[in-house]
Amino acid sequence: MPFTPPHRSTPLDPRDATVIVSRTDTHRAQNLARHLRADGFKVVEARDPDELVAWCKAYTIAEARLPDVVISDDLKPVEQLRRDGQAPPFILLTRTGDWRSFVAAERAGAAYVFETSPDDGALRSAVFALTRAW
Repeated sequence: MPFTPPHRSTPLDPRDATVIVSRTDTHRAQNLARHLRADGFKVVEARDPDELVAWCKAYTIAEARLPDVVISDDLKPVEQLRRDGQAPPFILLTRTGDWRSFVAAERAGAAYVFETSPDDGALRSAVFALTRAW
């Protein structure tokens, strides 16, 4: 049986919260990571879905807990982490914004689903809400 770290229920200081970001648009991923770091979060950038899964597993082993939030524009790595019993709270970004994406994300347990936008303000607010780091 895989190790499943407990989820925290207390508010975090942003400096104690780790966010893993994986987006196919490298420029947007770097921009989002820069903003989240400015907000005080520890941010790990994954280049692709495989690296996202590897970072989550490595973080879980090193810290004995799940990352606090995962942001991805690909549902497959999150589904894999859920099958392994190691799925942190996640935010799915969708390029299409169609109802199938939202239904699939809901079934996978997404905390939030956002249509990709040049403004990351709502996305950053969702990270704060998930970590309750305000």
